[in-house]
Amino acid sequence: MMKKRSKTYLLIAAVAIVWGMIGYRIYQHFTPEEIESQSITPQVFHFKNNPKKVYTLQQLKRDPFTGKILIKKKITKPKKVVIPQPKKEVVFPRVEYQGFVEGISSSFVLRINGVHHVLNPDDTANGVRLIKGDTSQIVIEYQKERKTIPIKD
Repeated sequence: MMKKRSKTYLLIAAVAIVWGMIGYRIYQHFTPEEIESQSITPQVFHFKNNPKKVYTLQQLKRDPFTGKILIKKKITKPKKVVIPQPKKEVVFPRVEYQGFVEGISSSFVLRINGVHHVLNPDDTANGVRLIKGDTSQIVIEYQKERKTIPIKD
């Protein structure tokens, strides 16, 4: 068997060899190798004019992860063309203010086409409706058209 001292010397030698190999590799890495000079001839390259590739992006119709549709088709309905119809001119009957009757409610005496009528607001006679009235004017309606008649003193 080996003695303790001889084992220590043997191990020191093994460690020195390992560190020597590591040091040699580091030295080899940092010192460049000499390359034999060769005659280098210049080479000429000819490039072909290749057409450039054109890429286009398309909008995704579905989400690639969930599979849900991203773009909903829009349904366009044709617009209806409304032809404006000429407004019919409403011919009012001949209405004349004849007087004012005071009492519980105010009443107006109107002559419609030569016939006397006593009307309260919102009353109708011969298609003529009395909307409102006061001492200066009355407002009447005939076929959904309104007209204001001033009261002459």
